[in-house]
Amino acid sequence: MSIHDLNLYASTFFLVMDYKILITGAAGYIGGTLINTLVTEQHSIVPPRNIVAVVRSNKQALELSALGIDAVHVDLGDTDAITQLVLEKDIDLVVHCASATDASLAKPLLSGLGRRIQQTGKAAYFIHTSGASAFADLTGWPHGKVSDTDQVYALVKQVPTPYVVRATDNTIFDLSYENKVTNFIVVPPLIYGRGTGISNHISSQLSVYIQASIANKAVYKFSKDSEWQAIHVTDLARFYTSIIRSIVHGNAPVGGLDGYFFASAHKLPWWDLLHCLASRLHAKGLVSTTDVKIWPNGDLAAKSFGMPLEYVKIGWNSNSITLCQKGDLIGWKPIWNYAMLLEHMDDEVEKVYSENSQNPPGTPQGIQLDALPDHPPQHSMRISREAVPVEQLIGTELPPPAVVECLLESFSTSVAWYLSFFHEPSLRARLKGITDAGRARTEDASFLLLVLVVLAIGAQYITAEQKWRHFGFEFDTTDMQDRLIETVETKLLIVLDESSTSSVSLFNLLGSYYIFNRKTRRGFTFMGAAVRVAHMMDLHNESAWGQVDSAERQARRRAWWTLYTGDRFTAQVFGRPAAIQDIDMHVHYNGTDDQGDAAQRGDEDDEAHDDVQRLVDREIYQVYKAKLYQIATPLTRGMQPSKGQATK
Repeated sequence: MSIHDLNLYASTFFLVMDYKILITGAAGYIGGTLINTLVTEQHSIVPPRNIVAVVRSNKQALELSALGIDAVHVDLGDTDAITQLVLEKDIDLVVHCASATDASLAKPLLSGLGRRIQQTGKAAYFIHTSGASAFADLTGWPHGKVSDTDQVYALVKQVPTPYVVRATDNTIFDLSYENKVTNFIVVPPLIYGRGTGISNHISSQLSVYIQASIANKAVYKFSKDSEWQAIHVTDLARFYTSIIRSIVHGNAPVGGLDGYFFASAHKLPWWDLLHCLASRLHAKGLVSTTDVKIWPNGDLAAKSFGMPLEYVKIGWNSNSITLCQKGDLIGWKPIWNYAMLLEHMDDEVEKVYSENSQNPPGTPQGIQLDALPDHPPQHSMRISREAVPVEQLIGTELPPPAVVECLLESFSTSVAWYLSFFHEPSLRARLKGITDAGRARTEDASFLLLVLVVLAIGAQYITAEQKWRHFGFEFDTTDMQDRLIETVETKLLIVLDESSTSSVSLFNLLGSYYIFNRKTRRGFTFMGAAVRVAHMMDLHNESAWGQVDSAERQARRRAWWTLYTGDRFTAQVFGRPAAIQDIDMHVHYNGTDDQGDAAQRGDEDDEAHDDVQRLVDREIYQVYKAKLYQIATPLTRGMQPSKGQATK
């Protein structure tokens, strides 16, 4: 080795040792696999201690810290904390894997990098993870096939149709320019393969299709063939590391407006792939035929994938052809190709099994995926958008914590003893998580509206003693009660398509509220809606639930029996036919079989003993009340008052 080579090696070595990288989404499918690749590569780009991983829980932070990296539990929505983190950790490069749809999460990261540039004069880089749906025909992309060597930025700016992923990309460009940060936009297509991070090992359109096919006992396809590009997740991780290596070694590729990089390895023609899938699933006895049928209607497709039809079409019936031409610039070539994907299709099926061992084939409740590669996790195969401010989701901020606590206490002492709409410690824990973050997801809407109804009822029944004890003065809560109910009424449309125990309890509790406030017709309507949603969820038939976990089983039983007793109460008091027929339902009471109360009561270990006893006594009371209504129903069936006697 010459003196020149030695000096070059030494300068590069010390540069690498000094370089600091921050990765968001570090416990996710992409980010987790990237971190594992960085720390296990034979020739490390940077030492593990120079990697800062941003995660969502202390548990994730502990697991990642065991790899020797600097794992930090911090909320990406906390702009001040994120900006300060970038400055305190002397970050040179951010790899943003947390969201392709929420530009607000990138803003403090870029702001921190911009301030670091001002302080040190050193260059800073931002690698943003976008997604290929931005270039799909069904999201309004008019240009067809596109290469990353094209003028992609200019083409995107020409698109008249708004789409959230494209809008986020544009914001990244603007923020990077404002902060003098060099940006790169990595665009993954469909991603497959097992992730190598600490969690979230599957996250692809393909896994969702496998799960839906198993549930339907058949593989369906759309009437028109379509094509995406695809990449194995480990090839994608190496794509990131190739860009990172180029930057760290002083050979950064051109970024900014020319910073689009399409991380595509090969084509994926859907019809051809689905015929292979049908053959493999049939060989395992998981579907009834090797034939691939046409979806009979859009409703079945939407139900099978657990999301609105427009999202189904984007993910599985659109064309998105994004060609990678810049791989040579960063020294990257994929290992996996389309033939290897077909050859390893059995692995994809087994991957779905192993990740969902608690839910056997045909029970879609258990799978948790990113159905679209550039969208957030789809919990239980339902569309799940990025967290947004609570006010944006439900139209109002939650009351201050002291007010919430007071009204929850009022509800607990005045209503909860009689009607057990929810498990109180679980509600408090979930609500605290949302209020601490100040943000909520789409699937939290029915839960938050349920909380607003609970608070409104608490405001109606609050006592003077409770007001004085919590606040030290008397005040009128009527206006608060009315405003909370009005907010719920204006936002009900956003939960009409949701099937969850929260939505059942919301409609049931709101119906009860109207009935007890002499708006009986409105109350009957909402209680009827609760019954219909419950039937759609099969809450009336416990054997159809599959292997749900103990807490979820308790919640479903509680929602069902509270709905049942409410239905029986209104039928007997108002002389109306019952909406629920005893002959059609098969649901255990809580605490009456091997999957009884034990797990749910475990949540209450931190409560005082008298609080635990109070909750247990309430549960027992609800059981006996439901049994009493079952006994009374045939006795009172012929005792309904005439129409003229019924209360209106």
